[in-house]
Amino acid sequence: MQLFWDLPVTLHAEMYDAVNLAHHVGMAISAALSLSPYVQYWVPFFGGLIEASSIPLVLADVFHPKRYQDFAEATAGRSKANFLLRVTFLLAYLLVRCVWFPATVAFGVGPDLLSELRGAEDAAAALSPALALLLILPLTFLQLHWGRLLVRQAMKALAPPPDDKPAYDQLDDQHVL
Repeated sequence: MQLFWDLPVTLHAEMYDAVNLAHHVGMAISAALSLSPYVQYWVPFFGGLIEASSIPLVLADVFHPKRYQDFAEATAGRSKANFLLRVTFLLAYLLVRCVWFPATVAFGVGPDLLSELRGAEDAAAALSPALALLLILPLTFLQLHWGRLLVRQAMKALAPPPDDKPAYDQLDDQHVL
């Protein structure tokens, strides 16, 4: 899906974000590397379960007043649905992508890739696990970075506006939700 939707959309001037582009290119390369037999065990986790945490966000976008204001404001229930979906997304993202993802990298796929790298008979055999390691670590830190942005945005949404309005507004510099 990323190859046919996310990557081209990310290249559109209004939607361009260098971090997202790097993420999608890294994921496309990771998808190609997932054809290696020693990483196929992890494909359902990284290609399926991890992505399931985004389903509430996709649904919340239907109710987002920025994009679909008439639809979002048609009933009070839609506003509540938007809020509940966003809270569900936040909790799912933090649990799955900021706890489970790094733990799986640290205690599962990371050691597997290191083992393959150590056992490689030549440079060609070492290329795939080395590249996978070089991708999985930044992608892990990117999940944590986005989790931090989500927490900051949630804190801003829940906190009353302080007296220092400019500092408060800076919390939303990197809009995620």
